[in-house]
Formats: sequence, structure tokens, C-alpha cells
Amino acid sequence: MAAMRGRMRKEIAMLESDPPFGVSAWPKDDKIDQLEAQILGPDGSPYDKGVFQLEIEIPERYPFEPPKVRFLTPIYHPNIDDGGRICLDTLKMQPKGSWLPSVNITLQYKGINNQVCIAEFSQEFAVPVEML
Repeated sequence: MAAMRGRMRKEIAMLESDPPFGVSAWPKDDKIDQLEAQILGPDGSPYDKGVFQLEIEIPERYPFEPPKVRFLTPIYHPNIDDGGRICLDTLKMQPKGSWLPSVNITLQYKGINNQVCIAEFSQEFAVPVEML
């Protein structure tokens, strides 16, 4: 738990001093293991001018386990399910995902923002054609 807290202090300071474009994030109720974030819809995408709220839960084993991230704002996107869960490999443990302890929260936000730009179906959330 102490390792997670130390790393999160550094990552929050990094987010505050040099936030990714279109992203703002802050601790929820001053808790270092719970963050809230706001992502602006990417210019030129169907989500342009949209403002999306997210919640991030940092597990005790972070950075050896990925954070749990979900959209609170409803969004119609092929890689975000009805519960707001994001299909992003870097948010999943190996072998199904590609989470690495060297990935930080800032890189995750950039990945999420890029995922919103790309409206391609992922294998995990894609609906079989016969069900459409």
C-alpha cells in the first residue's frame, strides 16, 4: 500500500503540472486511490465538444495491477460497454491484456482519449452479427 501511495503522489503531481491535452484529473474526496477525471471529446470525432466524466480506482497492488477505469457519462462507443467499462488492452493484466507496471496514469488517459477517437469494434465487446 505504501508503494502505491508514493507512486500515486508522484503521478498526481505529474498530472497537475503537465496534464495530457483535453484531460483533467483530481483525487476524489482527497483519496489517493480514487480519482475523478474529465475528458473532452476529440476534435473532429463524433464526440467533438463532448465532456465525459470518468472514475478511476487504484488497486492496492498498483502498479502491478492496472487501475479500474470507467466512464460515468453515458457514451455510445463500440469499445465502451453499457457500464462504462473500456476495452483497452493496457487496462488488462497479461496474457489477455498488455498492462505493464511502467505505464502511468497519464499514459492511460492518453490511451483512453485515443480509444475514443477510434470507433473500431474490439473483440471483447463486439456483438455477433447474428444478434444484430
